[in-house]
Amino acid sequence: MIIKMQREAFDSMPIEKVGHACFEPMVPEYQSGMRGRNGQDSRVFRVEFYKSLPLDQRALLRFFTFYDHAIRSKDEFQRITNLYLSGHFFAIVKKAAEYFGDERMQSLLLEIEKTFSEQGEFQNWRIDELYDRLHEITLCTLAQIGTRIKENPAEFITFI
Repeated sequence: MIIKMQREAFDSMPIEKVGHACFEPMVPEYQSGMRGRNGQDSRVFRVEFYKSLPLDQRALLRFFTFYDHAIRSKDEFQRITNLYLSGHFFAIVKKAAEYFGDERMQSLLLEIEKTFSEQGEFQNWRIDELYDRLHEITLCTLAQIGTRIKENPAEFITFI
């Protein structure tokens, strides 16, 4: 998917906002392709859409589809994490953090995965702690994603 952006806007954009600016155009494209599809057709479209993206954009999609939901609230963090773990999508989120070279986020995602797969009386406390850490680590993660994009703009966008 070709993401178009003005060079001046790209150059002046804060580093932590660059990733989202490259991800956001994917959302309406994806949503318009999903409208009116049911069952198998929607699954096929999801796979085709994902495969149509260059590797760099796939990593953006992997990270932001999870992150944009998880960061909203502790309840949404819990809901989306459970959904991604049950559908084996959490592995692709971990791969995205690895792709962008964010070791702190990789470590946090491993802890999240482990905590959510455990049962116990301290699990809720741990989930609250992990959610708080997600907020703490995120600014660094967004900066790393932005740096990757700024260093390799042709992999993500076309200037208009």
